[in-house]
Amino acid sequence: MKCNFHFGGKLADMNWSSLQNLEYLDLSYSGLIGEIPVQIGTLSKLTFLDLHWNYGLQGVLPPALGNLTQLVHLDICETKIKGAIPLSVCNLSGLANLFLHSNQLDGPIPIEIGKLKNLVQLYMHHNNLHGQIPPTIGNLSALASLFLHSNKLSGCIPPEIGNLKTLVEMSLSSNILNGTIPSSISHLSKLTYLYLESNQLYGHIPHEVVLHWNGGHGSVYRAQLPSGKVVALKKLHRLEAEDPAFDRCFRNEVQMLTNVNIVESMAHALSYLHHDCTPPVVHRDISSNNILLNSQLEACVSDFGTARLLHLDSFNQTVVAGTYGYIAPELAYTMVVTEKCDVYSFGVVALETIMGRHPRDVLPSLASPPSKNMMIADVLDPRLPPPTNPIVAGNIVLVARMAFACLRLEPRSRPTMLRLSQEFLSRKKALAVPVATVALLQLWNQEMDFVQLSNEAMSARV
Repeated sequence: MKCNFHFGGKLADMNWSSLQNLEYLDLSYSGLIGEIPVQIGTLSKLTFLDLHWNYGLQGVLPPALGNLTQLVHLDICETKIKGAIPLSVCNLSGLANLFLHSNQLDGPIPIEIGKLKNLVQLYMHHNNLHGQIPPTIGNLSALASLFLHSNKLSGCIPPEIGNLKTLVEMSLSSNILNGTIPSSISHLSKLTYLYLESNQLYGHIPHEVVLHWNGGHGSVYRAQLPSGKVVALKKLHRLEAEDPAFDRCFRNEVQMLTNVNIVESMAHALSYLHHDCTPPVVHRDISSNNILLNSQLEACVSDFGTARLLHLDSFNQTVVAGTYGYIAPELAYTMVVTEKCDVYSFGVVALETIMGRHPRDVLPSLASPPSKNMMIADVLDPRLPPPTNPIVAGNIVLVARMAFACLRLEPRSRPTMLRLSQEFLSRKKALAVPVATVALLQLWNQEMDFVQLSNEAMSARV
């Protein structure tokens, strides 16, 4: 028997005795409220249970879930469920998918988790889980995805993780893990994505792994490759006036193009996520805190802990995620994530890059056309002299014009990241007027005077 319900109300009001032959129960996005009743444990033939995105669900996970011995798929994520993970869940030996993320669960990850030998996907991120990652997690021999980020997990990464030979992606970021990255991770031949940032970890990085991490010591984050090469990444918001990197890279006018190159790198990265990935990926937390700079001050987008696959044929509803001050305003009332949410956040970071500070004072004025008296010189980084080189000025104005377009309140009015990326690739323009004469209203209306330049002219004038 298969059943899909779509209703609002309480699970406790269901006639559980009439559902004893039920095999498939999908109550996701149903507006459910109240607690999960213990009677759910009487559905002994159930193989699929999905209660996700019912933000009115409260209480704890009932131990009676352990009676659902035929269960293959269990999804109780993005609710207000709290308390500890019941040990009985670890008796569901046939479970392949366990999704408990984005709740208010606390307590440790049970040592008994190692009993779930058939588990393929384990999502427990965005909770309040604490304690150490149990070494028994290395017994999950079929595991492909392990997401434990954004908890309060501590201690070392157990070397037994190296036993997960089928593991493709692992995220342990945003915990309080410490110690050495276990060398056993390098034995995971299928591991493609590894997220370790925002911990206190150090050590060697497995070869051919897309890595996002930081050591957490000061503003510079270092990672050592197996070849011995050290990669240093610096957070964008740490490039302050007293920073030596500021003196070295930002003092003269020509090197102001570095600011533009940072924004351009971000545009290309987001364009790839939105338009070259299938399905598209929405980052959901583009902020200066998640833009890292290498030694050449090239930007790298980091921390994909809140990223979501964008399913174009479905309703991509989600909880609000991201960093305050960078979140697209429509998320507050629609709760629907689109690539235009990243576009808005990109606009905030782009403006922040040329302003030298977060544009919180400017953003409210962008809800409507700015005053004719507001000039671009009023919002540029006051620590830098206004650019006089027409090419430098043209690039700075280009970034400001893009940022304003991205910050439109109506998502459909914002450009795509593909369009912005292509505009950067085709930029051969110099500003035709002094930058001091450019009004913000001109940028708002996308009305600017540029002079088209050839590649040779660009090289000659910079």
